[in-house]
Formats: sequence, C-alpha cells, structure tokens
Amino acid sequence: LVYVYLNEADGRITASSKIDKFLDSQVPHDFAPGQQVDLIIANSTELGFKAIINHSHWGLLYKDEVHERLSFGQSRRGFIKYLRPDGKIDLALKEEQETRDQYTLKVINYLNWHDGFAAVHDKTDPAIIQELFGMSKKSFKKVIGRLYKQRIIKIQDDGIRLNKQAAWPTKNRT
Repeated sequence: LVYVYLNEADGRITASSKIDKFLDSQVPHDFAPGQQVDLIIANSTELGFKAIINHSHWGLLYKDEVHERLSFGQSRRGFIKYLRPDGKIDLALKEEQETRDQYTLKVINYLNWHDGFAAVHDKTDPAIIQELFGMSKKSFKKVIGRLYKQRIIKIQDDGIRLNKQAAWPTKNRT
C-alpha cells in the first residue's frame, strides 16, 4: 500500500509506503458513531485490521468482529463504531443494528436446531462462544440480555433455554 502524491519541490508524481505521515492524527469533528465511511484495508495487527478511513485517518476493525475474508488494499464500506478518548477510531463492517439482528438470529437458530437449549452462559469461555456463534463474548452477552428481557429465552445454571411460550419463528421440521 502506498500514498501517491505530487511532489511540490519538483512537480513529479511520487509514492511513499510511509502512509502515517500523510494521515491526520486528530479525529475530525464530523466523524460520529454509526457514520458510514469508505475504508481501505491496510494491514493486520494482533488486535485486528488497520484501515484508512475516507483517505485521511486510521481506524481499527477488531479481529473478533470480522467474520469475512479481508484483503490488503481492499476498498469497502464500513462504519464508525466508537471514537475513543485517546483519539483512535474503532470501526465495524456492518451497521450496529444489522449486526445485532444477525447475532440474535444466530443464537435463535442454534437454539432451534438444538432442541431449544445451549450449554453456554455468561461464564462460558470466549473461544467457545466464538466457535459456536461467530461473535465475541461481549456481543453474545448483549444478545442474551436482550432475548432474556423479551422473554424469548430463560437463563439457567447450565445454559440458556428457548422459552416455549415465546412468539419466535422455529425451524420447519417437515
């Protein structure tokens, strides 16, 4: 990945792989959580994928929230997830509501296909939750909390159980 620019000293087109010096380190006031932005996937880190936002700022897509293959240099749509106090920007590939709905459906479908029960709860190892549902433990706990408040599931000592009285679509067993 390189930054291409016009060298003011001699008027030649120049490229640099030192992208940091061309990106703004201050978060602009017009960025807001949920805002749609253009991303260029730049490189991977231990935390996830660094991406250039609107050709001007760095942001981070956390690896436990990325459930698709990303290629370096790939351009795609993304969303501002969170503007951190340290000036860094957390990103998401999907809108929060869209992601929340998909995660909820994953849990409901799992319960439907496993006789209404899953042997997981808020104390379950994050790796198991990631393997079963393809989501972080934090996202799982949010989904479970929402389903519990809606009385769609019951939380038990050994896991979660689909509430039989809940008005939720079940699988077609025909």
